[in-house]
Amino acid sequence: PIFGKTLFPSLYRRLTRWLQRQFVPSLPTTLTVNKLSPTDTAEMLTVEHQRLVRVALQERLGLRSTHITPSLIEGLRQRALQSGESHDAAFIAEAEVAGLKADALDAFILVLQREYDVNPRASSRYRERLTRTGFTLEEQTLTVETALRMMGLTKNFARLILFCAHGSTSDNNPYESALDCGACGGNEGQPNARVLAMMANHDKVRARLGKAGIEIPSDTHFLAGQMDTTTDAVRLFDLEDVPPTHRADLARLQDDLREAAELASHERCGRFPEVEQPLDESQ
Repeated sequence: PIFGKTLFPSLYRRLTRWLQRQFVPSLPTTLTVNKLSPTDTAEMLTVEHQRLVRVALQERLGLRSTHITPSLIEGLRQRALQSGESHDAAFIAEAEVAGLKADALDAFILVLQREYDVNPRASSRYRERLTRTGFTLEEQTLTVETALRMMGLTKNFARLILFCAHGSTSDNNPYESALDCGACGGNEGQPNARVLAMMANHDKVRARLGKAGIEIPSDTHFLAGQMDTTTDAVRLFDLEDVPPTHRADLARLQDDLREAAELASHERCGRFPEVEQPLDESQ
């Protein structure tokens, strides 16, 4: 990709755009901001284990979905997590109906534990990974408060407030091919802006900020965006979360951002050394 981006920029750009359209559909996404509760973590772990058991039954035994019952999956899952648990007659009968003989149960459970990671140790690792995701309420409050105070934005809040990250696009730039960005190593600020906006829109975070002296009006909505520092175009994110009462404000913001990008580009182009006279708007 590095050589293609440098030597064949136009072809590389068309190819990457085609691949993005084919394999990266434009779908609304969300970020996990809140720390998962123990109940949520346990539910996610159970769902993942049940999926693995179902896959193992299909791959190892060739069972069809119609023969795989939820109770069979749950029984196998529990026995894989609790080694040495005896098999009651009802469970053995259900397994035999599905095509899993009684003398093969222990061997299949061992396969679940060793090859599909349905075991206590793997569960502990998965649970630890899940608990590292997200932020506590205290962390969210501190993050938003620090950001607002550093920006000097502690009062007179507008109805729409835009947290704008930055990124860039370049067609033939050897430095971009090597580093993607000399300032941030290719790491665009889009995720940071989205997370900060989601935290600032959290009702409990706002309540704690109010106790710290930052009163955010109930009709203030924080929005995330990213400016392309090459074209000055600003892309806004999570527009589906904007309240219906703020649609008119959003439309005005989009118009203003579009006009500002055009004016900035016009001003920049007029300063190119090879341009002998100022350009008018038609040019």
